[in-house]
Amino acid sequence: MPGSCLKRSFVSILFLLIPFVFSGCSTVGETVAAPVNKLKNMFSYSSGTKEEPRKKLDLPDSPYSLVWKKKVHSEGLSTPVLYDGILYVGSKKGLYAISFDSGDTLWNFKTSSPVEAPAAVQGNTVCFGTKGGVFHCVQRSGGEELWRYQARSEILSSALFSGDTVYFNSADMKVYALSVTTGEKLWGYGRTALETVYPMFRNSPVLADDRLYLFFHDGYLVSLKAETGRELWETKVMDEPILSYGTFRSPFISNDHVYVINDSGALVKIDRYTGTRKKDYRMTKAVDFTAEDRNAEGQRTPFMRIFVAGKDEVMAFDLSTGTVLWKTPVTSGESYTLFVKGEHLYLLTNYETNPLGFGVFKKMKGNIEAFRLSDGTPLWVKKLDGAAASQGAVHEGKIFLVTAKGTLEVFALDGKEKK
Repeated sequence: MPGSCLKRSFVSILFLLIPFVFSGCSTVGETVAAPVNKLKNMFSYSSGTKEEPRKKLDLPDSPYSLVWKKKVHSEGLSTPVLYDGILYVGSKKGLYAISFDSGDTLWNFKTSSPVEAPAAVQGNTVCFGTKGGVFHCVQRSGGEELWRYQARSEILSSALFSGDTVYFNSADMKVYALSVTTGEKLWGYGRTALETVYPMFRNSPVLADDRLYLFFHDGYLVSLKAETGRELWETKVMDEPILSYGTFRSPFISNDHVYVINDSGALVKIDRYTGTRKKDYRMTKAVDFTAEDRNAEGQRTPFMRIFVAGKDEVMAFDLSTGTVLWKTPVTSGESYTLFVKGEHLYLLTNYETNPLGFGVFKKMKGNIEAFRLSDGTPLWVKKLDGAAASQGAVHEGKIFLVTAKGTLEVFALDGKEKK
């Protein structure tokens, strides 16, 4: 009798411990890309989660359907870049050139470490960096290597072309200017490195009037002379070094000012010639922002209206007056990134599902949510194959993006899935 009681007690304790054991396990099966893993407090619409479900709008299904999708790798990919009908996308094992129309792989350049930042294309040259610090330039036509340059740290930013010069920055707060033709180093710029190198800092250089603008994870926005690398000014934008890469922080130029997102999620306005900090716009905790580049007549216009994604809302902002034009709650998940085309704003969102409440069953899912650009009216929402893991874009009426499952997907209004 004592033995049987002991067995029952042991079994009872074991069953009590099972939920705690499972909740401490990592997610198995689906591999989620690094950018998504860093998102906190994701929205959830399933039972068994700690967060209260948000009320979802009864939006119509998307008019877009899948044209094709391609499993490039088992893990997340870099943001795809489209040039002359070819998509260039980085993976854990190299760079792929994929036909935008068919999804067929044209060539694959293998690397010894992951390609995590978007490639840059100019003429017949494609340049990109790797997590191992190698900067490659290859021929666009066939993927043959032209030259390579070894930097001292991870290259996690997109390169920038200007004539025969290509610029990039690395995770140890260094900037390089190389000859596109030979790969020769023209100049370098470096800041005092922190003790810790923070990888996956989502920041790439921008160029305007022979001035480079770069945002470093020590909290400073810096302007450099593009021809020589001479520092023109530096401005403290963040109070604390960047510890997370959940926000897109590349600078944005509009007329005489440069804009960046700081550590509190405010949009900071800075005079791009002097570095004087003009104003902080705290209308939301921003994670990304973009602008329209054409007016209703299709003409290029000065960037006066920008669109900001907050954690749970999206808005239009007038740069000339400093006022919010419209603001709309996001109900399909937590904002990840956004892009604009024509009269529509497209927002990629991610959310967590956990139907049984155990950590082992936790999954990340993603959506595309569309809004009317003029007033922010929600139009439709479309589920993705997995969590969004890159910035998206629209070309010739087709939306293309990458999911955390390592899948490249293309959608169109009249899309029919390729067999």
